[in-house]
Amino acid sequence: MCVLGVGMEIIEINFEPGDEGGKGKGRGDKKKNQRLRRVKTPEGEGARFLLVDVVKLMGLKSNVTTVGNRLDQRDIFREDILTSGGTQTMITVSVMGLLQTVLSARCKSEEVKRLHQWIRENILGGNRALCC
Repeated sequence: MCVLGVGMEIIEINFEPGDEGGKGKGRGDKKKNQRLRRVKTPEGEGARFLLVDVVKLMGLKSNVTTVGNRLDQRDIFREDILTSGGTQTMITVSVMGLLQTVLSARCKSEEVKRLHQWIRENILGGNRALCC
C-alpha cells in the first residue's frame, strides 16, 4: 500500500442511480447521497477513488479494509487528505482497483450493476476528466 502526502484534493462525482435522478421516491434518503469521490492527483498520475464510496455504492456488507485486502497492492493507496474535519487517512484505489472491486463482486445487486454501467460509460467510454 502506497502512502502519499497531505493536502490531496477531493472531487465529488454525483452518482445518478438509474432513472430516479438521485431521489429515493419513498425509499428514504438512501439514494440521495450516493457519490463517488475522486482524489485529484498530481499531473501524470492516474485517478484514484475513495474505496469507502465504492463499497457504499455497491451495497457491500464487507468493510473497506476487507475489500482492500482482496485487491492488488499496486492499485490501493493510503492517503492523508485534508478535510473540513482535519487531516484524515483514507484508502483509495486506482481505476484498475475500481474495476477489480466491481468485477469481482460476489453479489450482482442492482447497485453493482448500476456502478458497473457508470464505469463503462464514464471511465471506459473515454471521459478523460474522470479518470485522469
